Amino acid sequence: MANSVTAPAHFDAPPVSSNRPYAPSWIDHLCFRIDRLPGPSWLAFVGAWAVLVLIDVVLRAQGNGQSLPTPFTLVYYATPIYVLWLMHTLDRLAGRALRQFYPALECDETTYRELRFRLTTMPARPALLASVAGLFIGPFYLMLIPFQQQIALLEIDPVQAGGAALVIVCQIVGIFIGIVTGVFVYHTWHQLRTVNIIYREHTRVTLIDQMPLYAFANLSAATAIGMLVDTYAWSLASPLIGQNSLFAAWQVIFSIVCALTFIAPLIGTHNLLKAKRDERLRDVSRRLQQVTGKLYQRVDAGQVSDMDDLNKAIQSLELEYQIVKRLPTWPWSPETPRAFILTLLLPILLWLIEEVLNRLIT
Repeated sequence: MANSVTAPAHFDAPPVSSNRPYAPSWIDHLCFRIDRLPGPSWLAFVGAWAVLVLIDVVLRAQGNGQSLPTPFTLVYYATPIYVLWLMHTLDRLAGRALRQFYPALECDETTYRELRFRLTTMPARPALLASVAGLFIGPFYLMLIPFQQQIALLEIDPVQAGGAALVIVCQIVGIFIGIVTGVFVYHTWHQLRTVNIIYREHTRVTLIDQMPLYAFANLSAATAIGMLVDTYAWSLASPLIGQNSLFAAWQVIFSIVCALTFIAPLIGTHNLLKAKRDERLRDVSRRLQQVTGKLYQRVDAGQVSDMDDLNKAIQSLELEYQIVKRLPTWPWSPETPRAFILTLLLPILLWLIEEVLNRLIT
């Protein structure tokens, strides 16, 4: 196993129905049907968003107000579809990550297929419960923005023709945002919990060849960045969002949650790598102490004519100690945390640039 770069292709075949640990969720059935459509899967998501925008345009055209959706409206309609696309994409990334992780895995083909199924598929009942919980999340999320402000952001006039219908459409979309958000929260917990189980129970930790261990760091980073992108889109879509103190506080809390989403699944492996490195350092220190002890014995005995073998041994052990000491203990490549931190700090950087430009202009 350890000599393979990735898992054999036939390992990725899903387990037969009788061997599945649970039934797939409605989200997985939906994504499976989308994958069976002709063309790339992202076209289906873009098409669903385009349908919502078209309905909005038609309803606005019935009144005398603005006939085009606002930027906030475009983001608002895109949110539930984006969350569905994000779950679909993360499942693909998870399957790819497991293939890259294969050299560090300690499991047979049956266990590999089960782990892949768990990584890329949610159980039906918990996902359904998360959907129901999302019915309450949606209204709570919208409560952060007062109803009158929502109407202003969407530029809807309920009195005009088509306005009342447009309000209903937006409320339905808001409910669906809550549903998919609830499912996404569970999807994230389920997927990253499975990553933690893989690290804890099925991983062969080696200090030198750490590349396979980096695979799931990209998955957790992609999850966190994907969560941040949607929140940033809401903020950039309208200045009114940025002026809402409740929404701003929610963004701060949400950023902390995203940071934990990135780091938490990797802590267990970090501890394993650190323990492995410390054990290796203690072993090298013990051997170095033995060699220097022999060196002292020869010096005390006056046998200093032939010390090359001990000097070479000491130099080799010192070099190994320095190499092992510099080995990383977090299972990620240097680019992964940099990309996440840049995404996390992007709104602050943009705000600072805007402030500097405003002061220069005025």
